[in-house]
Amino acid sequence: MSLVSKFDSILSKARPTNAFLKNLVRLCGVPQPQNSTKQALISSLKLFAVAPPSISPVVTKTAADVKNDYGSQRVKSNKHSIVSIDVGLKNFSLSRFSVGSTPDTGLPGVPSLLQWFKVNLPHYAGYNECPQLDPQIYSKMIDQALMDLVLMQNVSNNISNPDIIIIERQRFRSDGGRTVQESVIKSNIVEFMLFSALQTLHMVQPSFNPLIVSSSPRTMSLYWENYFLDRITEAERVGVDVKDTKALRMILVDDWLQCAFGSTISGKTKRDALYPPFVFSSELTKGFQMIGSDGISKRFKRFKSVSRRIYESMKLLNEVNIPRYRLDLEDGGVKKGDDVTDSLLHGLVYLTFERNKELLRRNIRQGLLSVSDVN
Repeated sequence: MSLVSKFDSILSKARPTNAFLKNLVRLCGVPQPQNSTKQALISSLKLFAVAPPSISPVVTKTAADVKNDYGSQRVKSNKHSIVSIDVGLKNFSLSRFSVGSTPDTGLPGVPSLLQWFKVNLPHYAGYNECPQLDPQIYSKMIDQALMDLVLMQNVSNNISNPDIIIIERQRFRSDGGRTVQESVIKSNIVEFMLFSALQTLHMVQPSFNPLIVSSSPRTMSLYWENYFLDRITEAERVGVDVKDTKALRMILVDDWLQCAFGSTISGKTKRDALYPPFVFSSELTKGFQMIGSDGISKRFKRFKSVSRRIYESMKLLNEVNIPRYRLDLEDGGVKKGDDVTDSLLHGLVYLTFERNKELLRRNIRQGLLSVSDVN
């Protein structure tokens, strides 16, 4: 019996509610159908989660919420290199992870954060101001960002290309408005040129074959904003609107950073419930441990804004990183943490979705409808 047939058989017996299926859709990162009927939810799960991938659980052809036919090879080593990008012309943020499979389950293990930064692309390319919309200027700017920042070809050490490159999908309108802002157009240009350049590299050099993932901000946000056990209580704890999903995501990352640093940099009691789903690389850990928790607290205690603390945390980690992962971050840049937050969360949620989809497939084979790790 095929996996889809087993899935149908389980559904006919279990008769799950719409709420259960919606949560399963959220946990697996598959598209939320516009018509959220039971049949529409089941069809989405079948297409994007239940259908078995043609490659390993860590690198599947199913992206966070789209079928992706690009880059379907297995990697040769147990470690996967993952780059996650929050696209922006003035706020280009990147998180770089290394993740291996756990020996007992073969599922993605805990990712290790190697690099985390945000740069102004025009300034990085040598322009004092944001250049005019000229295709030659933009192509040079994006090529430099791709080769230096994403693929790290400017580093003398021999660094292999990423196995997975996750790029946040850009919106076309702001808050549903009729007009499209220039900044939105520019972000879309950066996104499209990145995809085009990566595809061209693959065509010219077939051995360059990473999996390219277009990650939906809505799907990512839907997962993390419901990560708290009690979202309303969490929003009240820090004094933000429960509908402010950007603020909730930054609160989550701020809590993780405090836990990872071993310091209550916000002045609030650190909670045990929100351990970060990642670890710092050994080099980063060694670097910030030399500063010490007291030193970190003194450095950050004057920042009341969660957004600013996240930015300063990213800046600190960049300062203590090893030379090949360290960038010269300009002091004149926008000191806010939402962009670096999202580059981190897009990478983490992709791994979470891939793990949950593989667990769902394994459990279906055992007659269960769950993403829990059942031994």
